Amino acid sequence: VHKIYTRKPPLALNSNSVVIITGGCLGLGRLTAKELATRFKCKIIVLDILSDKFKELSAELEALGSTVNCYYCDLSNQ
Repeated sequence: VHKIYTRKPPLALNSNSVVIITGGCLGLGRLTAKELATRFKCKIIVLDILSDKFKELSAELEALGSTVNCYYCDLSNQ
């Protein structure tokens, strides 16, 4: 018996979409946030431990057309 696997269509994001990004202040998280803000102008929620970067990140993403909320959140298991 053979199974047929189909690929799901890509996400359809737009300006009404809400995206949550963990670790969004640096590295890949920040690049992802910038790409989403540039392409979709979506609402972005950033969870990170680097609260000193929130103001800078918010200004950058808002200048690209997104609404941004940043929250301190430590997801590590210490």
